[in-house]
Amino acid sequence: MLDKQTIEDLEKVLEIATVSPFRAFAMNVWEDHKEEVFTWEGDLVQYTSKEYFSKNKWFLKKLYKSTPR
Repeated sequence: MLDKQTIEDLEKVLEIATVSPFRAFAMNVWEDHKEEVFTWEGDLVQYTSKEYFSKNKWFLKKLYKSTPR
């Protein structure tokens, strides 16, 4: 999981006013997903994070709500 310092570093690098806890969580899940696909299939994902989030937004919301913080 991304910690508070990592989120603050992301804000500086990306020059974003704030990165919400949900957005940080979703970025972490995306990175885990890419690693999992590579491990299982031996190939990089052929779609963008935007496409992934669009197709899985309800799953991500449910997962975020069920994850203890």
